[in-house]
Amino acid sequence: CTGSCPTCAGTTCSDAGQSCEDRDIDDSLGDWRCICPLPAVGDQVTAVADCALDECTVACDTCAKMTCVAAGQECEDPVQSSLSQLDWVCTCPAPSIGQGTMKAAQCTIDECSEMCPTCAGTTCIVESQGCIDADLVDSLGDWSCVCPLPAVGSAVATAAPRCEIDECTAVCLTCEQAMCSIEGQLCDDPNHDHEHLDDWTCRCTPPSIGTPARTDFATCDLNECIASCPTCAKGACGEQLCDDADTAATSLNDWTCSCYAPLSGSAVGAGASCELDECAYSSATPFCWSCAYESCANEWQTCNDPDTSGDSLKDWSCMCQAPLSGTAVAHAATCLIDECTATCRTCEEGACGSQACDDPHQDASSLEDWTCTC
Repeated sequence: CTGSCPTCAGTTCSDAGQSCEDRDIDDSLGDWRCICPLPAVGDQVTAVADCALDECTVACDTCAKMTCVAAGQECEDPVQSSLSQLDWVCTCPAPSIGQGTMKAAQCTIDECSEMCPTCAGTTCIVESQGCIDADLVDSLGDWSCVCPLPAVGSAVATAAPRCEIDECTAVCLTCEQAMCSIEGQLCDDPNHDHEHLDDWTCRCTPPSIGTPARTDFATCDLNECIASCPTCAKGACGEQLCDDADTAATSLNDWTCSCYAPLSGSAVGAGASCELDECAYSSATPFCWSCAYESCANEWQTCNDPDTSGDSLKDWSCMCQAPLSGTAVAHAATCLIDECTATCRTCEEGACGSQACDDPHQDASSLEDWTCTC
């Protein structure tokens, strides 16, 4: 190692940073060897040694120094050579996954896909449910079974006990899909269990009424005379008769106010203007406390109602027929005739000539009592 001879080491070892050792300095030549410096290990006879350095097991400035072990992880030095340093890796223990170069790894475990004491295994699969692991890093036993869409429902660390689907709001082959709302109706799904399908119904929207129909439109009625709605009568008819001829929920603003007899008149969607001709009623027509009936006719008088509005009552008049004169409101008139001036069968009609004519009694029952006076 130190001599100068054809078989001596010279600077072979020192040039490589290794030490030289000659174990037999008496009789043997050419048996010196290069030895790797600690903590590397390795030696080679009459040549530079290949030095090995496992940074996971030895102590050095660049070594793991229990970093992996303290984290419960495994340490691996992929290239155990003194020429390759700073390459040791911490690896997570199965079933966790993850690696960290020159540091502890951040381990993750998907409890939905791996096998471990806290993992889901086949729990979700056998119920045809999906599995979600909300926290892959720090938490165990937090996986959930989730119902397949469009059903909803989940449970942590166990199968979901009930998967629900509201066929009125979800999108699926058996779902309502806004069918009821097209007709302005409401949708009800009485049983949300995912195994109970095709049981939704359309029902009438208040104030319309009708029997709900399963997976179809309901037949809805709306009597606008008795219901309360934007298009309803809501007392507009008052004391008049309200009639909704078509009570289909789609037939709106068609209610009618009609006047009660003996008044007449009607209006659609509003109160009617009622009229009453108090002269037009006879004993054969409905009762009318204010009407003339035969009061005028029995006296051979003409009946006249000057205002036929339903609010103007007892204003009819009996009028005497020409040549008689006289009127009376709401009863027969007392008829008069002046036979001196009138034109009639019993009248003077010029018989007095230049003499004065006088009719002392002008009552219609007193005739031919006129006189001529010189």
